[in-house]
Amino acid sequence: ARAVADRYAGTVADVLQLAVPPRNARAEQQPSPPPLPPPPAPEAGSWSRYERGPAFLAALAGGGSPRAVWNALPGPGWSGELARAVAATLASGRGALVVVPDGRTAARVDCALTALLGGGRHVLLTADAGPEKRYRQWLAVRRGSVRAVVGTRAAMFAPVHNLGLVALWDDGDDSHSEPHAPQPHAREVLLLRAVQDKCAFLLGSWSCTVEAAQLVESGWARPLVATRQRVRGAA
Repeated sequence: ARAVADRYAGTVADVLQLAVPPRNARAEQQPSPPPLPPPPAPEAGSWSRYERGPAFLAALAGGGSPRAVWNALPGPGWSGELARAVAATLASGRGALVVVPDGRTAARVDCALTALLGGGRHVLLTADAGPEKRYRQWLAVRRGSVRAVVGTRAAMFAPVHNLGLVALWDDGDDSHSEPHAPQPHAREVLLLRAVQDKCAFLLGSWSCTVEAAQLVESGWARPLVATRQRVRGAA
């Protein structure tokens, strides 16, 4: 919260108001379930369509912290690929955080994770959930019962234990920009968390924004792309 406040010339109180959902007494009194053991490392699957895709997953599963800007191929496979990146991070005993622009996109990633890992390993943090459910899920993350989070903009502050991966989908979407003071952008918040927690970073989209291209140009992140021939075939 202090790093975000300094980055945007704001106050810690304003950042904490964005980061912590309103308390709910009934949800606070309920215990969170015990955490599940780490799942096995997933196979590369459709990540093999990308030149460095399997190596990226292997690095996550091995406890590494790769940083990549991912140009996803056309089609619906991106949500399953995000789910595999999360599963690989969980297999290393670490946590993962995925931020997407809207509830419909979050639901797609939620379904992909459930199909790959089953229930109980991740939570969905969106504005569509009621106050009690949202706070109960937030507490499960805060207590370490769940180590994977998928959510919209506010989830960028989710207190994931032993964070191993932060991922953002479609950073060019206006929904990632918080309208309330100090108006942080999800991409910048996740970049700060990746640096502070020394964790992996994945910025994915069907196109590449100027900010994403700058991360690659500076050498801070590596491009994660498919060959031109495979892009043509997928299109």
